Amino acid sequence: MSALGDVPSDINPMTALLLEVARAAGAVEWFDAQVRDLTPDDLNHHIEIVVGEGKDGEKYEVHWPAQNLVQMWNTQRAMLAKITGDAVRLGLAERGIRIREAEAAMLFTLLMAVLQDPALGLSAPQMDTARSLLATKLRAIDTTALEEVG
Repeated sequence: MSALGDVPSDINPMTALLLEVARAAGAVEWFDAQVRDLTPDDLNHHIEIVVGEGKDGEKYEVHWPAQNLVQMWNTQRAMLAKITGDAVRLGLAERGIRIREAEAAMLFTLLMAVLQDPALGLSAPQMDTARSLLATKLRAIDTTALEEVG
């Protein structure tokens, strides 16, 4: 993604919804930090919020009515609840796990077929060791790299 609003053409719906859950959670976390220290008196005034920092260390600030900030915080919390609820109802996390488990099982089957090929000539003890190593290594794979690929 090169610019705000660019949409990846090859993103699957499961990944897209889970990314939205993460984005919404990040927004709620940011708003939580902004509203945490507000006092009742602040709600009648504009407040200064740092929204970014330039390469030279210069801070970018906005002045918002505190009431608007609280309203946006509530909106983001509602959005997070909705998106998370959608993901739970669709069973996306569980579905993703089942897909990764099926992929690992297929990979294990393929690798075992290669190792059992008579052309390799592995002995029974070597096959037992290979089977054990494959199972251990497949369980240890970091799936976060696979999730980024889609």
